[in-house]
Amino acid sequence: MSRHSWTAERVIALGSTTTLTTAGQILGIGRTKSYTLAHAGTFPVPVIRIGTRYTVPVAPLLALLGIGKETGGIRLTENDGSSINENPAAPTRPSHHTNPRKETGHGERGNHL
Repeated sequence: MSRHSWTAERVIALGSTTTLTTAGQILGIGRTKSYTLAHAGTFPVPVIRIGTRYTVPVAPLLALLGIGKETGGIRLTENDGSSINENPAAPTRPSHHTNPRKETGHGERGNHL
C-alpha cells in the first residue's frame, strides 16, 4: 500500500471515480482487504463492478469523510497510512509490520509464504 498523505484537495481532484485500491488507501484499508470487502459487498462506500474491474465513485467517499467542495488542505491520513485523522498531532497506531522476524529485506512487500 502506498504511503500517500491524502488531503481533501487531493481526493476532490480525483474526479468522478477512482480505483478500489486508491479508495482503500484514502480510507486506510489495504489493497487485499479492499478487494475482499468489495467482493462481499461490504466496502464502506458503493463500488461499481465492471467485468472484473472495480471502480469507486468519489462523491460517496467525500460524503463519508465529511468533505465538501469548499474543504481544502485537511490531512486525511498520516504518512504511515494507518488512520484517517484531521489532527496530525494526534497519536497514530503503530505499523502492522513490527515483528523483526517478518522483516525480509525485500522492501515494503516481502515474500510471506
